[in-house]
Parts: sequence; structure tokens; C-alpha cells
Amino acid sequence: KVALVSEAVNYLKKQNGAQPTQKELADYVKIPEDELADILYMIDKAKKDS
Repeated sequence: KVALVSEAVNYLKKQNGAQPTQKELADYVKIPEDELADILYMIDKAKKDS
């Protein structure tokens, strides 16, 4: 799911020309917003740790 969300962020960013909202992402990947928030946290943490 992390890879799916990462790809969705990049895709939506290209389409809209801006960072997608959490709701836009949740709707696009069909994941509940609370679960998406956890995934986004993991992605952000991984970026900071690398």
C-alpha cells in the first residue's frame, strides 16, 4: 500500500499541479482516510530516516 500511495501522490501532483489533499488521495486509492494517514506517516518517516 505504501508504494500505491506514493505512486498516487506523484500522479495526482502531476495531474493537478499541486500536492493532493488527504481526501483526494483516499478517494483515488480507495483507502479510508485514517488508514491513509498512517501510510503517509510511514512514508514521511522513511524519507526523514534515509
